[in-house]
Amino acid sequence: DTVENLDLSNSTITYIPQFFFTNNINNLNISNNNLNWLNHSLFSNFSFIHTLDLSNSNIQAIDTVISNLGCHALILTKNKITELNENSFKRIRSVVSLDLSFNILNLDGKSFQNCKNLERLILAHCNISHLKSETFKYTQKFVFLDLHNNVLKSLPTDIFSGLFKLNTIIFYITIINKINQIK
Repeated sequence: DTVENLDLSNSTITYIPQFFFTNNINNLNISNNNLNWLNHSLFSNFSFIHTLDLSNSNIQAIDTVISNLGCHALILTKNKITELNENSFKRIRSVVSLDLSFNILNLDGKSFQNCKNLERLILAHCNISHLKSETFKYTQKFVFLDLHNNVLKSLPTDIFSGLFKLNTIIFYITIINKINQIK
């Protein structure tokens, strides 16, 4: 039997044992708990999950939490994630929608290189100050990008080049100090 939705949000959960979940859950919400530590193989029984909501769960790093997961929508808002590098999404397959809003993020040029299927990215309220020209280079399927309420010291003029499917970019309440010219 398949469980369509399992909602364990706001349940004061502090620990989930390894192999607790089966691969028969389509939508899993374990947000708003105090999960200071998640076993990296917690979701290893899942071959694919449509929506995984881990928002407001004290998560500090993505690559140590999620291993070999096929996931359509991953929600990681209001956590303690600060760094996204080339390995952050290495073990997460097929992410189409990713919400990282309300984290204090530092992005490098390869943060999203393993997100080749990513169509929707929300980076709102992330205190992002720098974006490199290659930050979104690997996300050729981008349709939607939300960068509202950040403070960008500079924005490279070629940051969106090659993103032909991108039709919505939100900069609402974002301060952009300078748009850099390509040298």
